[in-house]
Amino acid sequence: MFFSTFETTLPMSSDETDVMPAEGVDIMQRLSADDLPVIRVSGVSKRYRIWNRPVSRLRAFALERVASMSGARLAQRLRERASNEYRDFEALSAVSFQIRAGESVAIIGRNGSGKSTLLQIIAGTLKPTAGDAEVRGRVAALLELGSAFHPEFTGRDNVYLYCAVLGIPRMRVEELFDGIAAFADIGDFMDQPFKVYSSGMKLRLAFSVQTAIDPDILIVDEALAVGDMFFQAKCMRRIRQLMENGTTILFVSHSMSVVRDLCDRAILLEEGRLILDDEVARATQRYLALQIGDSSDRLAETYENETLPLKQVLDTDIADVDELSLENSVDPYFAAEIFERKAAPERIQDGRALFRNVQMLNGLGQLVDLYEFADATTLRMTIEICAPVDNLWVGYHIRTKTGVDAVHIDSSLCGELGKKFHQGATYVLDWRFSMRMQHGDYYIMCVLAIPHSPHVSQTEWDYIDVVNHATDFSVAPRRSGMIGGLVAPINKLNIIQLGDIGE
Repeated sequence: MFFSTFETTLPMSSDETDVMPAEGVDIMQRLSADDLPVIRVSGVSKRYRIWNRPVSRLRAFALERVASMSGARLAQRLRERASNEYRDFEALSAVSFQIRAGESVAIIGRNGSGKSTLLQIIAGTLKPTAGDAEVRGRVAALLELGSAFHPEFTGRDNVYLYCAVLGIPRMRVEELFDGIAAFADIGDFMDQPFKVYSSGMKLRLAFSVQTAIDPDILIVDEALAVGDMFFQAKCMRRIRQLMENGTTILFVSHSMSVVRDLCDRAILLEEGRLILDDEVARATQRYLALQIGDSSDRLAETYENETLPLKQVLDTDIADVDELSLENSVDPYFAAEIFERKAAPERIQDGRALFRNVQMLNGLGQLVDLYEFADATTLRMTIEICAPVDNLWVGYHIRTKTGVDAVHIDSSLCGELGKKFHQGATYVLDWRFSMRMQHGDYYIMCVLAIPHSPHVSQTEWDYIDVVNHATDFSVAPRRSGMIGGLVAPINKLNIIQLGDIGE
């Protein structure tokens, strides 16, 4: 993965940027303390030559070289012949915008719109054909896999070497190293050559180093899509911490739900041109309109023979989710070691009660991690009571991979607050529901707590066991169309006609 970190204090003029703040964006929220942008892109263009065939590069070079040593008329003819060997592709065309300190900005657009090229120019790893990009502060950029770390060096050696290049004293690196290693969580591979790492391990180490050095600006170009969902969620929490500390975020993703969750502004590119710089809701809506306009015919063909009967979807209710018996479903302790590994980071416990396992089951009692819309689902918790507890509260959150709560349910909402749990006993709690959620990736946070009284805020609870990431699952796109929100609750539709139909 390419990633770079550098400091620059390029001077900037006080002239207004070419792209004015979009309507609806509070200008006061986009000003840094000194009223200067930390990133300013001014008229940036980037052209590439697309060669007709492999030998064209050599022929054009030879023709242009001879032209440089020839008279004016012959040189012109030679250069014309050389130009026939290629065509120009304009990846970016006169792009201008500015970003203030502390902003979280998404660069969005369809494939080939110039997003990655733009980020490389901002990061300083690619020179523009025209215009310039100015940056103030230390930049951490996660762009391409396979670069920057030396393939023959171990992960440990690469951490020290890279930080040395940045001018970070060895003593400071030693203070940071344990935290970097813990966040990366690649175990003994830290002392193995970088070339044997998987893409996911490269991402883990790169992201850990980049965010440990407290950058002023963090640039992420779809890199998090490489990691597993558990690590993606952990990365998103770290990014949110950096945002709270004032780090400027420049983020590229094709997932509009992630963009909306993480960013407050988005810049939309189309065929290398900036077509919209606006608040995130408007920009993502425009992006989706472009996508829908391009793919509506293909969607119609896809769904023509796959649409589910509407009555089958509407009639799915909690009553249709049959209760599972322990005899006819997976063992409550099956894959408990996987749960323990996922649960360990950021877990909070006091020893009075704890989760022994958390499982996601389908309607047949099988352990699964992929659901269709409206599938019968059971979230099974196995808990052990280790000390006397009264009024134990049990709950869970279903969260998007960026940490946004989509669903919250607890025992009080199910009328079970105050139920007695006996010391030394183990309980299996089955939460039954219909998976009526938008397609995407989710993870589940589980909580055991004791409220001081039945009617108090969560700040007045004693937390017994908090598992930030108990398990994860995905929901496939609906075959009968998409839903706009994260959850589609059960509704009963009653249509009443008033009056007679006129003749």
